[in-house]
Parts: sequence; C-alpha cells; structure tokens
Amino acid sequence: MGYTGDTDTDVLLGMADRAPDGIVIIDSEGLSRYWNQGAERNFGYT
Repeated sequence: MGYTGDTDTDVLLGMADRAPDGIVIIDSEGLSRYWNQGAERNFGYT
C-alpha cells in the first residue's frame, strides 16, 4: 500500500507495514481493506 508520511493515516499504515504481527483492517461493510505481511503469513495469502 502506498503512503507518503504526510497524514496521520499514512503514518499509521507505515507503522502497520513494519509490524511483525498480523494486522487486518476491515471496513463497516465487512470488506478487508488492508493487511500487512504478518497477516499474509498468518492466513497464507500473498
């Protein structure tokens, strides 16, 4: 996911990208909108 570091959201996504734990963001409709490499390892998707 692209981010520039210019907004709070960009900063949080940058942190999530670097986190060793799996992080998944799901919207109010139940759709996955973001997952990091830790989540890919946990769920087996790339």
